[in-house]
Amino acid sequence: VVVMQIYNQIPFKLRRSLPKSFAYAEDTIVAQGLVIFQYNCFLQLPHMSDATELHQQLIAILQLGLLGVMVLVPSVYYIPFLKNWQLFYPQLLVICTSLCLTVIDNQYAITILWNFVFKDVERSVIVGLYVLFLALAASAVVWQIQKNQKSSSAIRKIFHILIVMVYVPGMLYQCKFLFIASVVILALLIVLELSRVIKLYPVYDVLEKSVSAFIDEKDAGKVAFTPLYLLAGCSL
Repeated sequence: VVVMQIYNQIPFKLRRSLPKSFAYAEDTIVAQGLVIFQYNCFLQLPHMSDATELHQQLIAILQLGLLGVMVLVPSVYYIPFLKNWQLFYPQLLVICTSLCLTVIDNQYAITILWNFVFKDVERSVIVGLYVLFLALAASAVVWQIQKNQKSSSAIRKIFHILIVMVYVPGMLYQCKFLFIASVVILALLIVLELSRVIKLYPVYDVLEKSVSAFIDEKDAGKVAFTPLYLLAGCSL
């Protein structure tokens, strides 16, 4: 009952707060995702310290990270002075530090993540591959900004090709790592988009130029949801 009451309120708040950011029924789908995530956290996080299997530990860390982002976004929205960069960055640092120092099965979360990523040769190779793809994506953005014109649909396909190149080897060789990386990048994209929307110094200018170069008519509102939808859709 509580979950349904919370859900009943979210789509209307999203629609009022972010006009033109959602196509028909998109706000209800986003609301469903938020409520299901919160409910899963409510069920699983109280037992986080008892998690002994690596997969359970990783899920707990990811849930805590996304929960931290979900605290950051409304706090900045409802408390305007937190948009100031002198307060925003310390708040973000506190969330990241708290996550890293969370103890799960007598280990720090950052230790669990570090050992998972870098104590496997194949995983390290995949990390290197992903860094290469990230550099290619950044180069495409810089190139488009320097052209000083809107990108076409054909240019935007570069990112579709790159995301396929990320997901295919990940699914074939390191599916669990792909799962971890997808959630981390989702949290990062949300923070970056929040930074752009609140015009956060000193990253706003770069983010605004990057988004403006690739945005299309589907992102007519204040928030550009297309990158988040692409990532979430590929991950599902």
